[in-house]
Amino acid sequence: MTPAFDSVSAFFAMGGYAPYVWTCYGAFFGCLGLLTLMSVRRRRVVEADLRRFCRLAENGDRAAMPVSDSAPEVRPFGQVDQSRP
Repeated sequence: MTPAFDSVSAFFAMGGYAPYVWTCYGAFFGCLGLLTLMSVRRRRVVEADLRRFCRLAENGDRAAMPVSDSAPEVRPFGQVDQSRP
């Protein structure tokens, strides 16, 4: 088995395609990190809403249960919101 590159510097040069290759890797890992961060933050919001909902449900105060601003409005299938342009 022969190595594809003769040296470490040849590996990082990628045969002249280094700017494209390493930019793609950077964009991929940047998007992956952003997605992870957004997922963790969203999970914290959902968990906080769920804890609040459970606490209010235990007290029997259904009228005071908050609706999260970040949650989308749920409509029956096929119903369209006509208030938006």
